[in-house]
Amino acid sequence: GGFSRNDREELVRMLRKIEKALRREKIVWKANVISTAKVPIIKMNAGRYAVDLTVGASNGLSAVQWIKDQVRDFAAMRPIILVLKKLLKVHHLDDASTGGCGGYLLVSLVVSHLRQSGEPGRSSNPNLGALLLGFLRRFGYDFDYTRMAVAAGRASGVLRAKELTVGPGAFGRRPMILAEDPQETGRNITGAAYRFKEVRALFRAAAEAMSAEGELTFLREMASPAPLNRGPQAPPPQPSGGGGG
Repeated sequence: GGFSRNDREELVRMLRKIEKALRREKIVWKANVISTAKVPIIKMNAGRYAVDLTVGASNGLSAVQWIKDQVRDFAAMRPIILVLKKLLKVHHLDDASTGGCGGYLLVSLVVSHLRQSGEPGRSSNPNLGALLLGFLRRFGYDFDYTRMAVAAGRASGVLRAKELTVGPGAFGRRPMILAEDPQETGRNITGAAYRFKEVRALFRAAAEAMSAEGELTFLREMASPAPLNRGPQAPPPQPSGGGGG
């Protein structure tokens, strides 16, 4: 459930030393200590891989195993996650350290949705389009963020918000979305997700676009940069008339 102030300060000092050593040895080409995250980390790029590194957190490997178990149990999970991660990344809402929807929270949302979807969510030959659209509608429109919390580790996929232990999120406010840690009953994992209102708006816009088009063209359209507004263009030059005076 987090670190004491002294532990956090010591952890940040240690991470800064590690960051400097990695830079000095040219193991990474980009690295930055995120000291304000719930669990301070080094975000870095090693070759073509983006890596998050921390010290003193004991549940990292068990979280990886839990995610692998969900991929095994839900055939729809991997493709839906990949589409949503791309959508969030295009709009710079995929990074928990800047208030977005990080990977662990996104996995929790998708697993919760598949559990709530019943038999279609567990199908070995799922209707991916219907499940994706259902996800976008659920978390863009239907989910009661005030009274309910995501609970990917429970069979129902949800629980009442008052059953969670919720500390103040960023800027001292209650997080908009609450989600129980699948590995620790009663603990909320969304304290850093202070931009989730933007995430919900993105899911809503994607649901509307997907409903209108009936396919995933919305992803390409949303990923495309907005066309440059160059203002009124001069008409093309007209060929000069033949024959002189």
